[in-house]
Amino acid sequence: MPAVRRSASAPRRSSRVSDAEKAAEVAKQKAAAAAAKAQKKAAPAARKAVSKVKKTVKRNVVRPAARAIAKAAGVEADKKPAQKRKAPTDRSEDAVEQKKKARKEEKDKPKEPKPKKEPKAAKKAVAAVADKDVAGKVKVGDVVPDFKLRNEDDKEVSLKDLYSEHSLVIFSYPKADTPGCTTQACLYRDTATEGAFSALGYTVVGLSHDLPAAQNKWKAKHSLGYSLLSDPEGKLLGALGQTSDKKRCHWVVEKGGKLLEAKHGVKPADDAKNAYVRGLQFIKDLAAGDDKKAE
Repeated sequence: MPAVRRSASAPRRSSRVSDAEKAAEVAKQKAAAAAAKAQKKAAPAARKAVSKVKKTVKRNVVRPAARAIAKAAGVEADKKPAQKRKAPTDRSEDAVEQKKKARKEEKDKPKEPKPKKEPKAAKKAVAAVADKDVAGKVKVGDVVPDFKLRNEDDKEVSLKDLYSEHSLVIFSYPKADTPGCTTQACLYRDTATEGAFSALGYTVVGLSHDLPAAQNKWKAKHSLGYSLLSDPEGKLLGALGQTSDKKRCHWVVEKGGKLLEAKHGVKPADDAKNAYVRGLQFIKDLAAGDDKKAE
């Protein structure tokens, strides 16, 4: 029998085998995807069946067994309290009409006008008046009473002993070793180091709610060359009229204890300079008063 010649357009055997393998792989992938889909679809039903079986076992086996054991031991088994069912919603025409009427009445009810916000300028004015009126227990011109406080070395200090020796510039700050307070304290340090306050006969003193340990650490860190007094309960701060723990203040106290100035709400960068200028002005005013007496 003569050999059959392959047509030029017919695919080679290797090509036919390759196509069959590809078709088999595709069929295999489709079958795997279909199986996964069927499994995913059946999973909720399987979980539901398992849950149902567990509930049935618990109801028909576990609970009766627990009650029998408790009864044998003479102990009453804990019973689950019956839950109150909500009353069924009344869907009658009358009930629906009543609800619509109630909603309409609530909607038509006149609303109370919202209180107008106080302008910022008015708030600042009220705060300024409050600062002038809130002089605490000590007003400008009064003698500051004695207070026993602790310094940064945790030693007791008498305020009266301080102002009996020198005039004082007392400045307060919210919290030791925070950025604004450090700026304020370092400017006092620099002004005092230059001899500005001592030339006027004034001694600088810091005052806050911080405990002595925190004051000591802060003083050493920034080489603050003056005492830092601890007033954790705010007794002296309250007596001097500090209205808020976050408000910075300074007070100028004349030798002998007379309060010459109480400044509330000062800025960290300007406080030391302003306190020095005020102290200088007081010295000039005192000198002018002495000159008039001499005349």
